[in-house]
Formats: sequence, structure tokens, C-alpha cells
Amino acid sequence: MTPWASRIRFSSAGNENAIDNVFFGCPMKVFDLLNAPLEGSNLIEASAGTGKTHNIVGLFVRLILEKELAARNILVVTYTIAATDELRDRIRGRLIETERLLFEGQTDDAFINAVVRKIHLTGRAEIARRLLRSAIRDFDEAAVYTIHGFCHRMLQEHAFESGSLFETELIPDEDIFKREFAQDFWRRHFYEAPVEFVAYSQEKGLNPDYYLDILKQAYLNPTVIVIPESPRPDVSSLEAEISRFHKLRYQAQNLWEEEKDSIAACLRRPGLNGQIYGKKVDALLEIVAAFFESRIRPFPLPPGFEKITAGKIRESVNKGYQAPAHPFFDLADQLVAQAHLLSRRFDDHLLFLRREIVRQSRIELPRRKKTRNLFAYDDLLNDLYGALQTETGHELAEKIRNRFQAVLIDEFQDTDPVQYAIFNTLFPAKGQTEQRPFFVIGDPKQAIYAFRGADIFAYLEARRSMNRIYTLEENWRSEPALLTAVNTLFGIPQNPFLHDDIRYHPVKAAKRVEKTFLRIDHHAEPPFQWWILPEETTENGSREKSAEAAQPKGLAKAGLYPYVAAAVASEVARLIRLGSEGRAVIGNAPLLPADMAILVRTNREADIIRDALAALNIPHVISSQESVFHAPEAEEVRQVLTALAEPENPSLIRAALVTTIMGMNGNDIHGLSLDETAWEEILLRFHRYHDLWNHHGFIRMFRAFLESEHLPSKILGKFNGERRLTNLLHIGELLHRAATANHLTMHNLIKWLSEQIDSAETQPEEHELRLDRDEKAVQVVTIHKSKGLEYPIVFCPFFWGSGGGGKAKDYVLFHDPAQSFAPVLDFGSEAFADHRLRFEEECLAEDMRLLYVALTRARHRTYFIWGRMQHVRQSAPVYLFHQSLDLPTTGLAEAVRERYRQLSPEAFIRDIESIAAMSGKTIQIQTLTTGRENAYRPILTTETLACRQFAGKIETTWKVASYTRLVSANTGDRDRYDDDLFAQWEMKPASEDEPSERLPSAAARLDMYGFPGGTQAGVMLHEILEKIGYQGDDVLIAQNLVEHTLGRHGYDARWAPVLLHMVNKVTHTPFPLFSCETCDLTLSQIGPKDRRNEVEFYFPLKTLYRHDLARVFRNGAALTASALSQVPRLRCLERLQFSPMEGYLKGFIDLLFQFKGRYYLLDWKSNHLGNRLEDYRRQELLKVMDEGYYFIQYHLYALVLHQWLALRVPDYRYEDHFGGVYYCFIRGMDPSAGPEYGIFCDRPPLELLDMMKDALIRTAGV
Repeated sequence: MTPWASRIRFSSAGNENAIDNVFFGCPMKVFDLLNAPLEGSNLIEASAGTGKTHNIVGLFVRLILEKELAARNILVVTYTIAATDELRDRIRGRLIETERLLFEGQTDDAFINAVVRKIHLTGRAEIARRLLRSAIRDFDEAAVYTIHGFCHRMLQEHAFESGSLFETELIPDEDIFKREFAQDFWRRHFYEAPVEFVAYSQEKGLNPDYYLDILKQAYLNPTVIVIPESPRPDVSSLEAEISRFHKLRYQAQNLWEEEKDSIAACLRRPGLNGQIYGKKVDALLEIVAAFFESRIRPFPLPPGFEKITAGKIRESVNKGYQAPAHPFFDLADQLVAQAHLLSRRFDDHLLFLRREIVRQSRIELPRRKKTRNLFAYDDLLNDLYGALQTETGHELAEKIRNRFQAVLIDEFQDTDPVQYAIFNTLFPAKGQTEQRPFFVIGDPKQAIYAFRGADIFAYLEARRSMNRIYTLEENWRSEPALLTAVNTLFGIPQNPFLHDDIRYHPVKAAKRVEKTFLRIDHHAEPPFQWWILPEETTENGSREKSAEAAQPKGLAKAGLYPYVAAAVASEVARLIRLGSEGRAVIGNAPLLPADMAILVRTNREADIIRDALAALNIPHVISSQESVFHAPEAEEVRQVLTALAEPENPSLIRAALVTTIMGMNGNDIHGLSLDETAWEEILLRFHRYHDLWNHHGFIRMFRAFLESEHLPSKILGKFNGERRLTNLLHIGELLHRAATANHLTMHNLIKWLSEQIDSAETQPEEHELRLDRDEKAVQVVTIHKSKGLEYPIVFCPFFWGSGGGGKAKDYVLFHDPAQSFAPVLDFGSEAFADHRLRFEEECLAEDMRLLYVALTRARHRTYFIWGRMQHVRQSAPVYLFHQSLDLPTTGLAEAVRERYRQLSPEAFIRDIESIAAMSGKTIQIQTLTTGRENAYRPILTTETLACRQFAGKIETTWKVASYTRLVSANTGDRDRYDDDLFAQWEMKPASEDEPSERLPSAAARLDMYGFPGGTQAGVMLHEILEKIGYQGDDVLIAQNLVEHTLGRHGYDARWAPVLLHMVNKVTHTPFPLFSCETCDLTLSQIGPKDRRNEVEFYFPLKTLYRHDLARVFRNGAALTASALSQVPRLRCLERLQFSPMEGYLKGFIDLLFQFKGRYYLLDWKSNHLGNRLEDYRRQELLKVMDEGYYFIQYHLYALVLHQWLALRVPDYRYEDHFGGVYYCFIRGMDPSAGPEYGIFCDRPPLELLDMMKDALIRTAGV
């Protein structure tokens, strides 16, 4: 009997094997989607392919029907944007299908059929139809979010309660801040440090990238515990110790120069250990000579220097001999001892710096982001969690709980401690008096995102708090035989996932009406193809026999990659050929290239596979996390842009022309040197592109460059042309975004591109390589990317090349069982060796989960390559496939590794054959061969194409319109993106002759009356007022902000005092209040938590005609409480000329703030009305409000704020909570003049806002 036989029992049905559930002691119930109670906290642990999404969708339908919840009151959270999109589509489709089937027909979905039968049995068909129709109608409001999207939405919707009023820019990745901080930290602590300390640090590789890596590790979990404690070292005596080292060095150097021959003679004497001295003396002497001649750094001592110390020489004397003596050896002893003392002092200081960068970063990084008005995705989590922990956090939590009456969370195994803490605070699993439905679905066996901060121990803690735990036992993905193979692989080993709380529960194939199987020549082959690397394979792939072949040391991994890749490509080509011949089919369909996926771990492995597939002309597409900026096209784009930025430099132009983008070669360049006319034409074109870029921006130039140079057709005609063109267009798009978002000039844009190319940081998702074509291509996918996906046939070629733990570092991040598995970052404690073992075990566990993900992607067949490899530190296949019953349960991973290290080739094969023997012939073992298929040649087919005739009707009235469109005088104008932001600044758009001079002239007034006008000036002023603090807490920060903003917009720094004075006047001018007679409101009283800048809004717009809008405002003007009644004739209404519209109205409110329980809106106006204060009194402002359509604008804004407050403020009353509207003409505001100048204020009558709501806002069912 094999070592594993006692763990398997054979089922009586057919030839399939079944893992004994009793052995696993599974306490979980099988989840019944139709009848499970919709209450309390529930965990569904679902293995791969068991239908997690199907169950979430089903639960959503049941909550609508049984709990009668609105779609907006059910919170659904998952972990990627793609997953949220899929969930939305699936839920909406299931609701529509259920509503349709209430009174007609059946569907293939057994769950929906059962739900409909249940409804009819209870007599609730009409109620169900009403509930479903309401959910479908309002589904756009459904709360389906990513975790970051949920946090962002809650912070926005409860801005005042959470204190998140500062409108900031969301950045997808904050690595740039971490790198900047790491570099600053390194400069602060190393630039002025002793040169010996710097040299010692560099010798150990402690550069800025080292400290950046520490930051990344520390920021994987903001609650990480840092050990050991390390006080700031006393450096007072360090200088004296460094001086002593150099004194000893100079003494030794002088003695060396005087006695080098006698020293050499001593070292060459017989009796010294030949392994240390002997023939190696000459090399040792060269090292010593180089050190004293200062050809290397004076510290640390070079490797091997201790061999010339008296102590080492005495240790190395053979028996019967006397150690040679020389004063130099004794002096070397002292020098080495002093060097060791310095090293210990330096190590203490380096330990302090490791802790110090973590401590400082937790203070400095948030401050830097706040100063720049930026925040990252992780800040969303931390901000919401922080808001929930404040004194008023319970109020925020209660409001969120009231909003969401049920919660469904997918992919919960990817949670982290902060995410879990947020959900546990909002919806506690234990101690809650209510039984709110709270379902989380996850699979701890697929927790593979530790490098992003996911924490499997947070999941396990949540698991222990759940009221009920379920499992899903039916797999809807794979063939039954393939499931048997996977059950065998993971069911045999003890503790396969290295944690007692993560068990493997066998799954069975779901019963489906229609089944498709892979057949080759009408036969079903074993679905798990296990290829074994032959022992006699050499690095170049050839085979050799040698005297040592009987007991080789194992295979060296380095040379096997191209060999394995070639074998995989050959098998892919064979399967494609069989498919084209009709001999390989899935169901009735021939096997195609797109039916196969090759899973890899790294971008390097993907490149190796790509080369092997390309060698056989196999169509393929790579889906990985590699940045497009690391593709060859990025470097070529940099060369071309550099030439376009300096078209007067012929060398740069020649370098651009010989890129594959431009397509010239050396002969072409030589030909141009002989053809002056052709060369002049090229120079002229490059100058035209330069001018286009300079005057109209990057994207305009880029499009013209592509079209004029015919680049798409040129590139598509080359090998792998689609991939190259996709990369080129992707790079162009990202450059356009960077140029517009950061206002980058030519050279700054090229600098930004260079930084992306040279960066080794994790890139944002938008930078990842895009698929160029995938309908008919083999997929090359990283395992992390493949999670959640499935493929008919899967190859796993390189798992023998992986190993947990990675390169050894002088710090480790692990979870401490003694501290409830809290994350701990150890920089060198006394228990460091034990903690490293713990860290390596966690890495191995992650590799095991990664292996599980890889082996569960296939529907019909999996290819797995394995061999007896050399130098395996930690390996998931070793742990999974090479256990034995006699190994101890304690320290199992190390015991398996040691057993594997001692395996003979025969024992290695026996382990594999033993597993295959228990699989019921579902696993087939083969020796990997180098048989080579011919290159793939696709069969060309022709089809007649016809132009499809459009028979639909395009609705022209529906659109997302802005305030600008309402007041545009030219009905032919197209909406501009965010144009109402610019329309707020001037009554008229900027003209061609708008002043471009931004330097104050000699005659210019250096005050706000003399400050330039125009749209650009308004945008800049708007930016300053948005970002600056109103309470004047930090004058230096305000000054830096103003100067930086002036410079970025091209204005002279001499305007800075003027603008700072303007800010001071604006923030200290009293505002009129409608609630009392005393004017005690100034903006200087408004703190960051009480204000919200640039508030974007959308509201559904009814079909609107200009005469309807005019009628509403004329009726409003008849109300004596309205400011409209103060204007004899509203000319703005007479000039309305917009076309009929419906859809959505969007806009931006400059500022919302609260003061003494009332909420106000404010809009900044930079209009230049004159050079006297009298030009800005209220009567003058009334004219401008009419001429600029601002009457219409602020009433729209007031309506938005009124509606928003009605939804957010408990017991809202307009009279008590709506403070008013302020239009601030900043050039005319002056505290000494009071609120009568520069400020237009109003609180529209509630009756008018109600009329506007009835006329403008489309409600459900309308």
C-alpha cells in the first residue's frame, strides 16, 4: 500500500474516487441559496468554481422579494472595478429575468424557477412584481461598490459628519510620495554623515531604494508593530572611534610599506592551512596592497582582510608547526577589532534609522499629501475608519447603518485589518440586537494578494465571529474527472494550506443538463497531464549521460526556462493543429487557440513564453501587470518626442527616424544625407509638429503625427504589429492625461515619460499593458490576473521555478501568534531567526494558495510541469507532493523540505506515481519531451461583408447638460467638458485678444484692481481660494501655495503679496446673515472640517423648454421675498435661447460651508467691474448678476443644496438649516467697507425652490 492509501476511500459510484469528508471533520453546512435564513452574520466559504457570484446575485433577489428592501438599501461590496461592473450586470439581468418569469414560461436557471414557484405558492405574485419593477427602475442607485468606492461614497455623502470636507484629488498610487520621502530621508541622514558610515551602508546596499522597500512593507498594514525598540544612538564618541580606526590603519599601512616582503614571506611559510593560504596568498596580498594604496574605500575592510591577523593565522597552523609572527599581524588584529567595533556602532545606528523612517513617515507622508491637496486609495479606508473612531463616530455609523439594511461582501478573503475593522464597526457580527442580513463570501484558499496588503489572518478573525458558516460543494466549472484529480492533489497532504483553520473540502461536479467535454480523436484523455522534467536534461536542452547520472544532484533551474517554454509551445501548436483537423473538440466545437491559457508568475516568464510561441507563429496575447512604459515602444516614443521638442537638432531627428515607429534604417539615413530636398522636407515636418505641440497641446500634435506619418498602417505591417500599435496608442493616451492634469510643458512631459520608463515601482492599473487582440489567441496570463477567470485548457509551466521567502533581507514582516496574529515588522530582534522562519512559512502558505488558484482555472485539462530541482528553499509543489506519513506535524514544512532534499530520482518518481495511482486514472504522468511541431499556419477564410443599415432613431434632446448650455446664446455650440467651471469666472468667454502679459508693467497698479483679468486669471484665483486655509494658521504654507500657483500659471511672483492681501481681505470681510441682525460671519471662522470645495452635482432633468424656465423665474420675481423682485427687468430671461433638453443637469458649486448649524453656498467671481470700491456695491452687482445669468445659476445651486440637505440632515427645515447664497466679487471685498460691497447675497424663497423642483427635476416614474 502506498503511503497515502489510508487517506482515500473509493466511492461505489463509477470509477471516481471521493475524498472522505469525515477525515476533514468538516463542521460547515452546505449553503442552500433558496432557503437559508436572511438574518444575522453569515460566512460562505466557496471553493474555486462553485458559483460565488451566482449566490450573491441570488441573495440580492431574495432580499428584494422577502425583506422588501429597495435596491439602494442593499450594500454589495467586492474588490475590483471589473467585478463591480459584472455584479451590476448580473444582478440587473437576474431581476429583469425574475420579473419576466413571474407570469410566463421557465428558464434554465433552477434557482429562479424555484423562487418563482415559491412566490406563487405564497400568493405574492403581484407584490413581487411591484418590488421587482421598483428595484429595476431604481437600479442605477444600487449600492454596488469596491471597498474604496464604498469608503469614498460614505465620506462624500456624510462629509460634515466625517470631517472630510476638503475636496482633494484622488491619486491611484502614492508610491511617488513614498519614494520622494525615502530619498529625502536618506539625504538628511547620509549627506552629512561620516564617510565611513556612508561607505559601510553602501557596502550593505542601504540606498534610498532600500528605505523605500521598508516603507512599502510598513504600509501594507498601518497597524504593524515595529520591533525591536531602538533608542537614538549616542554618537558623541563615534568620531573618536573613527579616528582611532584611521590611526591604526595608517600605522598598519606604514608597516606594510616597510615590511611587505617579510610579511609575504611569513604568509608563504609551510605549515599554514593550504585551503586558506598556500596558492591563495598572492591574491590575498593584492587585496591588502590595494586597500592600503586606497584604490578601494578605507572602510569597511575588504573581504579576507582578517586572514592577515595574528589570531586567524594561529587558528590556521597545521599540527606540528609554529605560527609565523610579525608586528604587522598584531596591528592587523587591532585594526580588525576596531573595524568590528565601528560596524557594531554603525549597525545600531542603521537599526535606529529603519525604525525612524517608519515613525517619521506616519507623520510626514499624510502632511505632504494634505499640503498638496491629494489623497490615495488607502487614505479612503483610513479616513473612514478614523471618522468612525471619533466622538461623533457613532452618529456616522448609525446613519450608514440606517441606509444599508443588508450587506453582501464578495472576495472577503482579500480583506485587510482596516477594511475588516470598518465593516465590524458598522455592522458588528457579535453583540448586535438586530438580525440585519450580513453575508460575506470568500475562499481563504485563494487569498493571494498579501503583496497588496490583504491579510488572511484578518479573514480568519472575522470567520470566528460569524453566527453561521456555510460551504458550497458543487463545482460548475470543471469536468468531473478534473475535479477528482484536484481533489486528489489537495486532499492527500496533511494541512495542505499550512493553517489549521484553512481546510480543503472536496467538491463535486454540479449536475447540468448540457455537458461539454474535451475529446481528442473521440477519446477522453486524463484531464491532468503531469509532465516530469527528465534528470539528464542539460542547460541547453540536450541530453547527456554521465557517470554521475545514477545519483544526480537535481536539475538546475536557470537553463530550463527556454527548454520548457519550447515544449509548451510545441504542445499548443499540436492541439491547434488537431483542432483545425477536427480531431480535437470541446463538445461539438473545434479546439481553438483562444481555448488555451498559459499561466505564469512573473513578467519575465511571460516574455519567455511569448518568444517560444512567436517562434512557432502561434497567435498569443499577454495579460499581465507589466507597465506599458516598460515596453520597447515607450523608449522609442521618448526618442521621437525628444526630437520633436528640439527640431533644430539633426542628431536627435536621425535617432527618431531609425526607431521602429518611424521605420527607417541606416541606409535610409545615408540616402537622406545625399538628398538635401528630402532632408529639408523632414526637418520642415518636425518643425510643424513642434509648433502644433507648442500652441495646441500634446494630443493635437500626436494625432496629426500619427496621421501624417501613416504610422498605423506602417506598424500593422510589421511582426506583432497589433501589439506595437496598441502600446503606442496607450502611451499617447497616458501622455495626454499627464500633460493636461499636470499642465506639463514639452520638456516636463518628456521628463515625466522618462520617470515612468525608469521607474521600478508598482504601476497604476491604467498603466498596465492592454490586450491588443484576444478572440483567436492563446492567453498568456499571470496567475494573479487569472483569479476569478476560467479557461478550457491551462498550462502551468514554471511552478518549479518559484520559491517562498524570496531574497533574504535584514528585516521580515510576519504575523505573531503570541499577539493574536498581529502583523510585526522585525528589524533585528533577538528572535529574528525564529521570526524569519515564520515569515518563510507564511510565504510558503501564500505560494500554496497561488498553486491552488493556478490548478483550478481549467474547465477540461491542466498541464503541470515538475521536476527534481536543485536549491529549492521553499516550494509549494515540494510541500504538496512530497510529504510522507512518518513526518512530524510540528515543523512539517521544514521536514518536507529536508526530505525532498534527500530524495533520489527513483524516490521522486515514486512520490508522483503514488499520487497518480490514487486519482482513478485522472492524472497521467509523462516525461517532458522536446518534440517540435511545425509553425502554426492559420486557415484563411473569406466571407462576404455588407454594410448594416441603421434603422433606429437618435434622440437628440437627451444629454448631460451644464449651466453653460442653458445660458448659451448660440444654440449650435457644443457642450464643453466642465465648461461651467470656466463660465463662472467671466460674463463672456475669453477672446483671442485676451491679455497674455502676466508681468506687472511699470504703470500697472499692484493691487486687485490692477491684477490681469480673463479666464486664465480667474481659474488661477479660483485654485488659490480652493486650496488655501481661511483661518490663517500657517503664513508660510499660504505664501508657498500662492507663489507656486502663480508660477504654474505663468504669472510673475510680484503678484504674490497682492493675492495674499486679497485672501486676507476676503476671509475677514463680514457676511450678511439672514438669521439675525448681527453680522458676525467671516470666512476666517470656517475651518477645514466645515467647508467643502468644488462640489460636483448631477440631477435628473425633465424635458425642459426655455419658455418653461423663464416662466418659473418670472413667477419667482413676483415674490416680494425674492431678490429677483429688486430687478425691474430680468434681461437674462429674454436672452435664453437653448434648445429643448432632457437627461441630467451637472455643475460645480465653488464652496459649501456650515456655520452655527446652517449651511451656505458660495461662488467666487473675479469680474473686473472697475477700479473703485463703489463699482462693487449691491446695485452694481445686481446688473452683473442679470447680465451674466448668475440669477439663474445661483437658484439652480440653491435648489441642489436644498435637495441635498433634505436627504442628509435629520429633521431638516429650510428656515432653520439653509443659511443662504453668497456671490463674492473678490476684487471689491474689503473688511473696512463691510458687507455692502463685493458680496451679493440672497436666500431664495422656499416657494420658488419648490416651483423650480416641479419644473426641472425628473422623479421616478416621470
